[in-house]
Amino acid sequence: MGYYDVTPPDDLSQILEELPQVSGYDQLEHILDLLDCEPLFDTLRAYNRTGRPPYPVEAMWRAILSKYLLNIRYNCELVQRLRTDPRLRELCGLGGRVPSESMVSRFFRRLADHQDLIDEAIRAVINRLARLIDHQSATGVDGVGSMIAIDSTDIPSFSNPNRDPVSDPDARWGHKTSARKKDGSDQVEWVFGYKVHLICDAYYGIPLTYTILPANENDSVQLPKLIGQLMAEQPWVEPQWLLADKGYDSNRN
Repeated sequence: MGYYDVTPPDDLSQILEELPQVSGYDQLEHILDLLDCEPLFDTLRAYNRTGRPPYPVEAMWRAILSKYLLNIRYNCELVQRLRTDPRLRELCGLGGRVPSESMVSRFFRRLADHQDLIDEAIRAVINRLARLIDHQSATGVDGVGSMIAIDSTDIPSFSNPNRDPVSDPDARWGHKTSARKKDGSDQVEWVFGYKVHLICDAYYGIPLTYTILPANENDSVQLPKLIGQLMAEQPWVEPQWLLADKGYDSNRN
């Protein structure tokens, strides 16, 4: 099991027993504590600082993560939530200060310049979770990654596709089958934006690897690419079964 980089606790059973009892901000705190990333923090601390004392990068990182975990769509809504929610400020480590909307946007742009370090943090969490499960599992099921599943989901762009020029030039029109019509034919829904293609462990639900592409990219051709990416990123995974819907069905696959 030397492919993991985090030593598990002696007994995970107590943690697992406590998880169903927590809710709301307790669950959010568990997730934020998992997604720690010192290499990313060290890089962000190296930016030049002028003016007022900066907010801790750990606190800004936790605020950005909270935005998505709490389904907060806009930065202005995040800032307002932080101003009116002392518990959320406490979880993020902001104390009594709240960053401005422009400061949140600036921090997000800096994060976007270091996607490689964010991916590294995600892979570290995957390794840790897999190690914990394999260390404590009494289900008799094969280890993490034995049964995997792939699927895609749309990510709408905030850009208005009818404007010229479009503020998000990488977004594309794509379509998905959302439901069946009364006559039995497929009902097609068009989306302007992107698709995230995700491979996860089908038994434990742990995400293993992903890619984000324009919405017009075909699903089926992503399957061999994503499998190759998975094996490169997580060489300890030994998939025996793959589950996929008809979007990935082809003679080649």
